[in-house]
Amino acid sequence: MRALFFSLCLLLTAGILAQTTPTTGTLQGHITDATTGEPLPNVNVILMKEGRIMAAQGTSANGNYLYDKMYPNTYDVVFAVKGRQLTNREVKGVAIEAGMITTLEVAIGATEIIAAPIDMRPDPKTNPLALAIVVPVDKKTDEVKETFKGQFYPFTPEKDFVLTREQANSTFSSDVDDAFYTIIRRMIQHGIEPPQGAVRIEEMLNYFDYAYPAPEQGDFSVYTESGRCPWNEDHLLLHIGLCARTILQDDLPPAHLVFLIDVSGSMATSDKLPLALSGMRSLVAQLRPKDRVSIVTYSDAAVVVTENIAGSDKPALMRALARLEAGGSTAGGAGLQQAYSIANKYYIKEGNNRIILCTDGDFNVGPSSDEELLSLIGGYRKSGVYLSALGFGMDNLQDGRLESLATKGNGNYGYIGVIDDAKKLLVREMGGTLQTVADETKLQVRFNPSAVEAYRLIGYENNALTEKEFDKRKTPAGEVGAGQTVTALYEIIPAKEQLVQDAAAAQLEIRYKSDGRNRQVIHDIALNQQDYHACTDDFRFSAAVAAFGLLLRQSAFRGQTDLDLVQSLADNAIGSDKNGYRKDFQKMLEQYTLLMRRK
Repeated sequence: MRALFFSLCLLLTAGILAQTTPTTGTLQGHITDATTGEPLPNVNVILMKEGRIMAAQGTSANGNYLYDKMYPNTYDVVFAVKGRQLTNREVKGVAIEAGMITTLEVAIGATEIIAAPIDMRPDPKTNPLALAIVVPVDKKTDEVKETFKGQFYPFTPEKDFVLTREQANSTFSSDVDDAFYTIIRRMIQHGIEPPQGAVRIEEMLNYFDYAYPAPEQGDFSVYTESGRCPWNEDHLLLHIGLCARTILQDDLPPAHLVFLIDVSGSMATSDKLPLALSGMRSLVAQLRPKDRVSIVTYSDAAVVVTENIAGSDKPALMRALARLEAGGSTAGGAGLQQAYSIANKYYIKEGNNRIILCTDGDFNVGPSSDEELLSLIGGYRKSGVYLSALGFGMDNLQDGRLESLATKGNGNYGYIGVIDDAKKLLVREMGGTLQTVADETKLQVRFNPSAVEAYRLIGYENNALTEKEFDKRKTPAGEVGAGQTVTALYEIIPAKEQLVQDAAAAQLEIRYKSDGRNRQVIHDIALNQQDYHACTDDFRFSAAVAAFGLLLRQSAFRGQTDLDLVQSLADNAIGSDKNGYRKDFQKMLEQYTLLMRRK
């Protein structure tokens, strides 16, 4: 009987193993203070291989860290804590095996680490032989940076109310960038009150997902909604949303992507080059066989690492990225010239040809002034090669420069502070980040003086256009990618005889280029004076985001806005929130509230 039971067990085990074979494993752990036993947040947990940094992240507020979906390998794990001079800070030979969870717990003292015995057990999510459930660790956060050196955020005055009878048209360029929301979020997480110049309400609004309808035909759908303004109920708030058509990944045209990676000395910290390489690896994992990748780096000089590698050859691309190390000066101008040369060399006709620049923006060798760099990029603008810029780190981040370069290169700018930012831009929103649907996208709202006495566009100070620029076909303007949305809010003073609803209150006109042709969308806008509590979740959440921006800017137009109003609007407008972005906004509000109490 015992032999029969053993045979049955073997058969069952073989059957289970035949169902699925895990290919990746997990490394996780909990870090505490050796003296107090309290969790240690913001500890750098660095994976090293043969003296090279392979990955890095910071522990969460509860002292947890998590590396998941890691291919089998053996690493030396290094721990670094700001303010502690550790003479012993490394655990050697930590193995990650397919289908297994490796747990490494560490207590950190003033000068050394004390590592508990390494535990390894089957992963119940991927390994059918798992006998126990492992409790997942909390979401990881980025490391603490107490200072933000070398940054400058010039303040752009906000727009005042405009009398409709004097100027009925409000005109601006589209902006789908959201980098400045990510930047102010990271500042608040680190206990820094964002400077007013870093607060760009349009980028805060455009960070979030909204339930705009997909276009039934054409390139754009238009959604509008209005109601009483939460911070001044004598006024109205008009919410305008555009949604670009979605292109399935398999239907995207073939791409030639040039990864232009800054490997200078300023990129050596864990929130710069290691994070940039993690982001690029995430992007490589999404590539198709018909896509091509070239890699160019720059420090003292520009270097071509790989040329025109097929997207199916992921091991070659991963090996090339793994070899990159930081050191030297920053010849960014030479890097841009080399990247454009490679992009043109392997240009795909009717394909997606794009340079992805990963840097902190600190150029100090060769062409380095903003004027020189913009002139250099301007010469390539008509080549059909787009430039997307990704900013990394906080110390010495030149985000204003990077945004200008991306705009001049007809591309977009994003900031990556943690790996989830990279996944948002390069995985979940890959189509929008890398595939343009509409070039030179300009918007004009024409208000009816009989319905609107005055109006004020909230944000978009850097995107304002004159009517002449709107009419001029060659005016540089923003691009909108596949599936991306554009959100704009207007605060409106209604005319004294304003009706409850007026289908002719305003008209939206969108002008853009697609497939080399000039195109136009016109949409009539009605105004509704309903209480804002009766409006949709999207309306109320966008109002919460805008109100928080008005507070951060100490706006003269913030009216009755305070943190309680912002919190109330956000708490009651979470909606489906499938990616958790709105809940993260709630968490940021809580952190900002604590920050203000400590002042």
